[in-house]
Amino acid sequence: MLTISPKQVQDFESALDKAFVGRVIEYLAQQLPEPVAAVERPALEERVSADLKVARAYGIRRDADLAKWCFIAFVCGSAFHASEDVQGFLKDPLMTSDTKMDFLMRSLAHSLSKKV
Repeated sequence: MLTISPKQVQDFESALDKAFVGRVIEYLAQQLPEPVAAVERPALEERVSADLKVARAYGIRRDADLAKWCFIAFVCGSAFHASEDVQGFLKDPLMTSDTKMDFLMRSLAHSLSKKV
């Protein structure tokens, strides 16, 4: 029987997380090329990792939803979730996380369209 040590599992999870951060950065670079290019890679990795940690704390789990969270955080600032209204919305147990993220993305698009 193959035995995997807790350290091996941790190393594997760390490698997967690092690869996912890289994919999110690629997504952000495609969507927001100029702002992303203005941030050095180590700072960008740190920021995306922190934003992912916050998103996961709200129960966001799907890769696409996590990428959307990072997009919103990049456009609006990492503390976009800090208001009581947004926190209440994100903690609502009756809505799925993908519904929440779709609503937040539509709200951002609507808000940005008013500024144009």
